[in-house]
Amino acid sequence: MLVTGLGYALVTGTPRFLRAALPHGVDDARARFGRVARRLGCPELLAAAERFPPGAHAWRSPAEVASGSGVAFAHGDLSGAEFARRWYAARRRADERGERVRDRLAWLLGEVFFLLEDYPIDPELREPGDVTDEELLAGVRTLLE
Repeated sequence: MLVTGLGYALVTGTPRFLRAALPHGVDDARARFGRVARRLGCPELLAAAERFPPGAHAWRSPAEVASGSGVAFAHGDLSGAEFARRWYAARRRADERGERVRDRLAWLLGEVFFLLEDYPIDPELREPGDVTDEELLAGVRTLLE
């Protein structure tokens, strides 16, 4: 760790150390640092933020997501069970890669997660009160509007 006289520190280390020191990931820390640097307007902080930008863009709205990314279900091209399997797999990959979402898109994806939490992928495991295929489709379509 390098602590500067400008009020910030640079942190490096093994992946295990960084996961512990930066629980939301390096990109999140870099993005937050950049926002603070811009807010404060200090030239030295801005230079450091420019030198160490986030490695990946944090999507903020559905409009920023590449077309075809996970909307096949809303168009009727996937079953609810296949959508759920793909969604969970994509979420795992995004977590492993440290991908970030913000603002409205983070909220929307959280709502999809809550819908899927009550949706049984295996119809034989369905219980009263579980989200049905029709309810899942309607919920996802509503979120995409």
